[in-house]
Amino acid sequence: MVPVRVYASADEAREIVGLYRQALADGAVVTVGPLTRDGVAALSGRGNLSVPTLALNLGDSRSVDNLY
Repeated sequence: MVPVRVYASADEAREIVGLYRQALADGAVVTVGPLTRDGVAALSGRGNLSVPTLALNLGDSRSVDNLY
């Protein structure tokens, strides 16, 4: 069984990149989120992602590896 971890955020646009890095450090093999449009934009602005990531909103039109 694969554990599911939830990371709380009060401001996704400011915190999402740090939370993503924390999830990777904790061993994430896939991530789900962010939920907000600003959060998706902030994460996609980081460039290509190292694990598959299912965004729960639309981002801008740029293509980022592993962001779905």
